[in-house]
Amino acid sequence: MKKLLIFIFTALFSINLFAFDGAVSGCKKILVYKTTWFDLIYAEENEQTARILIANADRIYEEAASQYGIKPQCRMPLVITQKVEQFNANWTSYPYNHIVIYDTLPTENLQVLQDTILGTFWHEITHSITYNMKNPFWKGLGLFFGDEFYPGSITVPRGMAEGAAVASESITGQGRLNSEFAKHAIKQAKIEGEFPYYSDVQGASDKYPLGSFYEFNGAFYQWGQDKYGLEKYADFWYRLCNLKSISVSGAFKKAFGQTLRSAWKEFEGDLAVQVEGTEKNPVQSGFARDFFTPDSDDYSVANSSGALYENLKKCDQGLIYINSKNSSLYFVDKGQLSEGKEISPKKLFTLQQMEKADISKDGRFIAVQLMSQRAAAHKSKIQVYDRKNGSFKALPKLTNIHDAVILEKGGEYYLVCQIYQSPIIKIETFKLDLNAKGALQTFTQFSSFKLPKGSLFQSITWLPEMHTDGAAAFAAIKKSGLNYSICGYTIEGGLIFENALPGNNTAARYLSYDEASNRFLFSYTEPDTMPRLAGFDLQSKAFTFEKADFSGGIFNPVSEEGKLIYLGKFYRQNRLFVKNDQELSQGLSENKAYKIRKPDLSLGQVNPPVEGELKTKPYNRMNYLRGSLYPLSSLTSNSYNYGQKTSYLMPVSASYLNVSPWTSGIFIIELGFGPITNSAGIQVEYQSGTFTNLFKYALLGFSEFDKAGWKQSRGSGTITSTIPFGRISKLIFSDTLLLHYGRSNLTKAQAKLKYDKLGLGWAYSDSNKKYFYAQEAFSAGYSNIHQCGDGKYSNAGFSAAAVFSTRYNANNRYDLDKYEFYNDLGFRSSITLPRLLPLRDTLNLTYNLPSTVSLYLFAQAKKADFSILGSLKPADFPEFNAATLDFESILFGADIQKGAGILFFNDARVIFHYKLGFSYTELHDDDNWRILDLGDYLKDLGGQVPFEHFFGLKLAAGITPNYGVTANYRFKTETYFEAGLAVKENKSYGYGALGFSMNY
Repeated sequence: MKKLLIFIFTALFSINLFAFDGAVSGCKKILVYKTTWFDLIYAEENEQTARILIANADRIYEEAASQYGIKPQCRMPLVITQKVEQFNANWTSYPYNHIVIYDTLPTENLQVLQDTILGTFWHEITHSITYNMKNPFWKGLGLFFGDEFYPGSITVPRGMAEGAAVASESITGQGRLNSEFAKHAIKQAKIEGEFPYYSDVQGASDKYPLGSFYEFNGAFYQWGQDKYGLEKYADFWYRLCNLKSISVSGAFKKAFGQTLRSAWKEFEGDLAVQVEGTEKNPVQSGFARDFFTPDSDDYSVANSSGALYENLKKCDQGLIYINSKNSSLYFVDKGQLSEGKEISPKKLFTLQQMEKADISKDGRFIAVQLMSQRAAAHKSKIQVYDRKNGSFKALPKLTNIHDAVILEKGGEYYLVCQIYQSPIIKIETFKLDLNAKGALQTFTQFSSFKLPKGSLFQSITWLPEMHTDGAAAFAAIKKSGLNYSICGYTIEGGLIFENALPGNNTAARYLSYDEASNRFLFSYTEPDTMPRLAGFDLQSKAFTFEKADFSGGIFNPVSEEGKLIYLGKFYRQNRLFVKNDQELSQGLSENKAYKIRKPDLSLGQVNPPVEGELKTKPYNRMNYLRGSLYPLSSLTSNSYNYGQKTSYLMPVSASYLNVSPWTSGIFIIELGFGPITNSAGIQVEYQSGTFTNLFKYALLGFSEFDKAGWKQSRGSGTITSTIPFGRISKLIFSDTLLLHYGRSNLTKAQAKLKYDKLGLGWAYSDSNKKYFYAQEAFSAGYSNIHQCGDGKYSNAGFSAAAVFSTRYNANNRYDLDKYEFYNDLGFRSSITLPRLLPLRDTLNLTYNLPSTVSLYLFAQAKKADFSILGSLKPADFPEFNAATLDFESILFGADIQKGAGILFFNDARVIFHYKLGFSYTELHDDDNWRILDLGDYLKDLGGQVPFEHFFGLKLAAGITPNYGVTANYRFKTETYFEAGLAVKENKSYGYGALGFSMNY
């Protein structure tokens, strides 16, 4: 027992060696400050944000809980990190309650809060409050087994959970439900007659708009709270979290006295949306013309393919925009715009993880922001593309850099960007240095200034020289709390002008300059409107506004060649238009106010940051050992013989799981007893790595004991690494090692010879013979397969990998000799084609024959995770296990995206499948270096090595569970039925298989 305790303590202590992983990878010092309800865990660079949360977190927790008539239920860690430079936050009870906030510049859809950090914290703490509405039984069970042991962790779907949090964040007049930009997808779905049912928006959909279940459920539950009251809403949650109801529909009916279906239809009916004209199609209504085919009376093919056009920008030479479906940037020459003929955009480049782009006024340089995964955590990077020579130049390594724009002044170029320095924004300017040949060589830091706390630039563009007094300057939409203004700054920080938008609830985005009218154009909203067109006259400093709403809204307006071009955002895709009427008028429509449902709550009244010295302690993983205790494990007693593994389960078992407060560094210890082997085992496992896929690893150690003492031990390790490089490429490495040593179990055949009847302990062996088994598999590969079109299956590229495996087996019968070593080398490669027919994708249907050709050479082809009929093959059925050329083509595909009961149907496909290859024969007599026999195989092809063919038709469907926590597209399962005919040596064999493959 003493040795066992020493072993466990050593394992627990050793995890501190790998403490700063995952979302805090790269942190040098992590501190802990304790408040009444939180252990605030932060790195030194996040101290100012930590001070804000120290002053406000307890109050927000108590006020958020008071909405539901309860008090805070538990203390928990609250982690702040800016190592992940993509704003997000999450709460989880796995395996204990904790919150992580990525402290960086908020993304556009989250620029809806007066204080982003505190508003986001309110959202996350709502998750903890609602999920922890437990009765005494489940609270007691959680104290023993872990916080995640309660029914709500299974019965509550993502849509319901996020709906509660979005409604809560919006209760004081801010948040997503008080932003017309955020609610646009809900309104647009109703305008188009595409309003989803409740089961369609619980998180199982894997098609744009992926994240809309936040807003749909938030609006629905806000509607429900207004109608029924928060007391009944709290009862609704209480029922699901305590197993008083096992389904959302059942809990809804019990709590509110109305069926979920009828309530959802009533909610849809109460949603008031009015647009000009009766057409949901702005081209047919006469409001706009199709950008790609101006003479058409309907959408063009390019506006019907499911594209997600974004980031429309202008320059003297034309326009650029991004299609985020394929991460590509396109350029349209202004000459095409003046001709009024069909537009043929030119693709300039494809760049994975591209998020934004801006082009210099003369059209030469394009500044691109991307979210790089080449580091331990997501990093926001800026690259500059030179259209003159087609080259990229990366801005030197900087932390948290965002939203770059390129200015031109007197033949010099300047790059202006926002840099997040917790919790304020610094505006940094770099001069672009050109070499003697005029090519971009490097960047020189030129100037910088800081914005007031709580302010950021929502959109930045260049400012015409006539308004700059000779200085290099820019204009921007400035967001300060919930107030917006149009402002102009020199790059040194001198304020040229600032004019606040009229009205207290007016929001603005997407600024651009129109030379012809000397005004800025932008999108704006008031309460209950769609995004509309607005202008700001630089001479008079007067605002003008459009007063009508149109299907698709007005996003990213720019003026070029006398045409007002804009983006319309529709429920399933975005479209580009030319607006027919450009008339604007002064004054807002009604300037309504957003409803403040809880004026007594003080989310908008931020306490100032605490001052003075903070009484902190260094972070120590040993202080966060609380985890989950499971009455089961994965323990097995294994035996190996010539590479064949025999496993016996240890069903009488328990396991304990612990993670760091930022949900990384998974530590698992398992104990178990196997009645078949009459032995007990202990296993320790540790999984960790970077936040990205740059480096992941897992280590495992196992020891087994029986009445004779120590029996066997094994250790294993796995390392994986994905290294992105270039614009679409990546290298993929993996290495898996297993070492096993000890006494073996009896096989079932051996036990039957020894015992008349197999009872408990029949696999126990009294042999003292010990054996050693080891295996390792290393693979290295390359891939540039990427989405190149708008369709779900529009992928293109090439991948290749080499797999080396080695095995050593010292079995019970023989001493060590050379025949116990086995080595092999295999190769696999694929070519993916987006289409075989010259047809562009449509929004929901695929019929252009996307195809994949794969070659497997002494490497196993990917198989289904489970197959029901695949093993029922006749004798001599072709195995295709030596070399295979595999071809698959999608004959027809349909995007379904519809919930039905407890299932969600994502998509369906009809696939033609053909295989050509050959299998192993008696040309070689062992498994060692089979690839060396390739020459002999090729010489005897068609003779001693017969060709094998397979022709098949496959019906496949992507299906996701649509119940509770499993209503998540990450649980999507590919289910298929395949029937076909195999041919070998003039014999044919019928074949059928029903199986599925999981994506998680």
